[in-house]
Amino acid sequence: MTSTTLTLIDVRHVQAYLFNANELKQNLGASAIVEQATHDWIFEFLPARRNAEWNKQEFQVDFEDKSIDGNQLDAEIIFMGGGNAAILFSSDQEARSFSRRYTETLMVRAPGLEAAVAHVDDVDLSRTGAIREAWQRIQQVEMPRQKEGRLVSQPILGLSVTAECAYTGLPAVAEIAKGQGRILVSAESYKKQSSEIVNAAKDRLGGLLNIEGFEYPTDFEELGSERGSSSFLAAVHVDGNGMGKRIQNYTEHDDNREMIRRMRLFSEKVNQIGLNAMKAVRDYLATGIHLADDKKRSYALADRFDEQEIIRLKDNFLPIRPLVFGGDDITFVCEGRLGLSLAVKILEAFSNAQLPDGIKTYACAGVAIVHSHYPFARAYALAEELCQSAKQQARLWDEQSRLSLINWHITSSGLTLDWNEIKEREYQDGKLLLRPLVINKADDVSAPAWQTWETLTDQISGFRQKPWSTQRNKQKDLREVLRKGSDATRKFTGLHGDLPKISTAQPKPDANKTGWIDQQCLYFDALEAMDLFVYPMEVKHD
Repeated sequence: MTSTTLTLIDVRHVQAYLFNANELKQNLGASAIVEQATHDWIFEFLPARRNAEWNKQEFQVDFEDKSIDGNQLDAEIIFMGGGNAAILFSSDQEARSFSRRYTETLMVRAPGLEAAVAHVDDVDLSRTGAIREAWQRIQQVEMPRQKEGRLVSQPILGLSVTAECAYTGLPAVAEIAKGQGRILVSAESYKKQSSEIVNAAKDRLGGLLNIEGFEYPTDFEELGSERGSSSFLAAVHVDGNGMGKRIQNYTEHDDNREMIRRMRLFSEKVNQIGLNAMKAVRDYLATGIHLADDKKRSYALADRFDEQEIIRLKDNFLPIRPLVFGGDDITFVCEGRLGLSLAVKILEAFSNAQLPDGIKTYACAGVAIVHSHYPFARAYALAEELCQSAKQQARLWDEQSRLSLINWHITSSGLTLDWNEIKEREYQDGKLLLRPLVINKADDVSAPAWQTWETLTDQISGFRQKPWSTQRNKQKDLREVLRKGSDATRKFTGLHGDLPKISTAQPKPDANKTGWIDQQCLYFDALEAMDLFVYPMEVKHD
């Protein structure tokens, strides 16, 4: 009999920890801390006799062909990914010794980051179905008990003398330089912006997603927005469809070794999805960057529909900064005009992913395009809402969500309405919108043939060509006319010419005269996105 203890680590509320400050440097530091907490520090406290090591250069776990029931190990890692880690220990003493040291380290090295650790003892690997039963118990009973019953430390907010952190509002513990002056910061913010953590974040990107000659920004202003042209940034959140159910369906097995093998394999492949998706975006940017000014050695990206629409890179900083990747949950921030096109590249990369269950992978993306001084935590929350709205639409079109959809919103106001309120208030309860748009779908899934990314790009391409390209005021007027319905739009197009045709699927013969089909507007999305949309062309490099 091989009696072991199954341990599950769940690093919690990661997104709140990452995005509670309106400063990119803080967000980057938080991202680096989460990576260390979910990988480096776990390995630091695992017993020496184990089956795996953390490969920081490749951002992956390197497994050896060893098992706890065959090689006299003290710990066997089953999987790591998505803020979780599942580990088999040779005894409950080993498991609890590890969890004590690990959680103590989190308190010291990562103030404000929460983690729950649960255990199931006496997992007999010689008994059929032991891992399946233990896994069900740890997910359904032990981990919920840890999350619901744990005491969460609360900051002491009122002693005789206190000072607030400039970022979190928590009690300040240090003073740091900021611009020409100095500010007070909490323990959490101090750790996030420390040079050690920021350098760790920089090294990770440089090793995994490097483009020679260019750097990733550490400040929102380095993303490349231009005064008078674009002072917007885009927060992009991407999430895989139905991954939890897929993992459960694929991994559950009565044979203990087979279930461990499947859990590990699926986790490895899912972790690789996010990395490969970000590499696809990197490669796409690399092919689009060109020398715009030889004397100044300045670089730019040009729109494929209008070469006059360009994004100038600032001091050779790339116009994107990945924040969360390595898995089916991806978040990045970029120059506002790139938000839609880069999100689409991520979704296209997902569709090419190969997972062990043999089922094609789909995902949805939410893009919040906001003013550069908009609270970033709110921008991320809006991107997440938009992504969830797209996922709801995917489920309406197909119970298995076999579609990849993109949804977005552009705002410069500080209003904190949720997406449903925004739709009702600004878009006639959604009637003005085509989005969310289909990027790809299974062949047997039925969705409107014109509610696609190709429709949007058709329309923007048409509006950027003559005669519409020379009638920008007419484009703005058209947005207001569309709000009045199809009859008003028909009168407008009768005077000023037909709207751009939709090459993928013209819903009705006169759709480019009325601008509407039934109770849905066809052109408002494109007109609204026109000034904040660049779809970079690919440039041949010598």
